[in-house]
Amino acid sequence: MRAENLFKGLDLVRRSGALQTYELKIKHIVTVPEKADEKSVYVAVRSPMGDGRRGAAAAYSRGCRIFVAPCPLDLPHDAAEYYTALPELTAGLLAAKCHAEAVKNLTVVGVTGTHAKTSVVETAAALLLRAGKSVAILTTDGMMCGERFVPFAGRAPDAEDIWQFLCLARQARAEFAVIEFSSYMLAQRLHASIPFAAVLLTDYVPHHIGTVHADELAYRAAKQSLLRAGAPLVLVPCECASLETSGRLIRYGNDGEIALHDVHPVGRDGIGAILETPFEKVGIFYPVVGDFAHKNAVAAAALAVALGLSAAEIAQGMPYAAPVGRLERLACENERRIYLDAAYEGEDLTTALRAL
Repeated sequence: MRAENLFKGLDLVRRSGALQTYELKIKHIVTVPEKADEKSVYVAVRSPMGDGRRGAAAAYSRGCRIFVAPCPLDLPHDAAEYYTALPELTAGLLAAKCHAEAVKNLTVVGVTGTHAKTSVVETAAALLLRAGKSVAILTTDGMMCGERFVPFAGRAPDAEDIWQFLCLARQARAEFAVIEFSSYMLAQRLHASIPFAAVLLTDYVPHHIGTVHADELAYRAAKQSLLRAGAPLVLVPCECASLETSGRLIRYGNDGEIALHDVHPVGRDGIGAILETPFEKVGIFYPVVGDFAHKNAVAAAALAVALGLSAAEIAQGMPYAAPVGRLERLACENERRIYLDAAYEGEDLTTALRAL
C-alpha cells in the first residue's frame, strides 16, 4: 500500500519528509528496529521493556523512512515523521490497513485472562481439529499454522506479528484463528481493529501490578478492553460476570450456560465429568491432572460450543486435547511418570507440584 493511502484518514500530526517518501510501497509495520527496511513504517511504542524512540536511528540506518512517534525524533530531514499520543494504538491501525485482506473468510477468536490462556487456546484448537476444522493459533510462545511453528524467541509479539499470523492463517486456508492476548499485549492495544467473532476470559486475578500495569484499575481496563472489542459473543466464567462487556454474554462454569458437573479424577491420568450445554449432556474425559484441569476444560468446551461444535464432538475430541507443556505426561513405565510443565513463576510451579 502506498504510504500516502496508508495514513489517509488517521488523525496524526505530520512533519514533511522527502516528497518521494509518500510514494513508498509499505508492506509491514514494525516496532523493533531489527525488522525495519525501506518498505516498513517504524512505530516508536512505549513499553516496560523500553522507549521505542531509542530505536528510531537504527531503523533509519536499515532503510526505513517513515516513522510514528509520540514526539519529534532526531532524524535526517528525508524521514517523514507522524506524531500521536497513542503510538501503540496507531501501530495496530496501520497493520490492519496493511493486511486488511487477511481476515476475509477467517473466524478470529481472542482469549485472555490471568491464568491458563495458552492451555485453553491449545485445548480449544485441538477440539476444533479433531472435529475436522482447520485452525491456526498464536500464543505468547509462537504461532502455529498447519504443521509450521514460528517461535517468538523470548520476545512479546507485536501488532505486525499478529497481522502476519492472520495472513499466514488465510494462506493456509484456516477456518479459525485463535489468539492468546497477555495483559502486556492488551496494554499495547494489539487487539485494535481485529474483527473478533468471539472473545473469552479464562479468569481474573490482578497481576503484573506495578510493572506492566500501574494499578489494578489499569489491569482491569486492559482485560475489559478485549471483552468490549465488539465481538458478537463474549464468554466469561460465572465469577467474572460483573466485568464490563459488549455483545452477547455467555457464562460458563458451575452455574453457567455451559458447565461441568460431577468432576472426578480418573486414576492418575486425568479427570472425568459431565459436560452440560443448553442442548446436550455428555460425559467427557480430559487427560490433564490437577485441580485447575476442569476449569481449563470447561473454558475450552465453552469456546468450542460458541464456534459451532456439538457436545458429542467435544466429548470425542477432549481425550486428545491435552495442551503441550502444561503438566504434559511424557512417559510412563512401571507406574512411574515423567511430566513436563512450562511453569515460569513460583505460583505456577507450586500449583503444578501440588497437582502431581
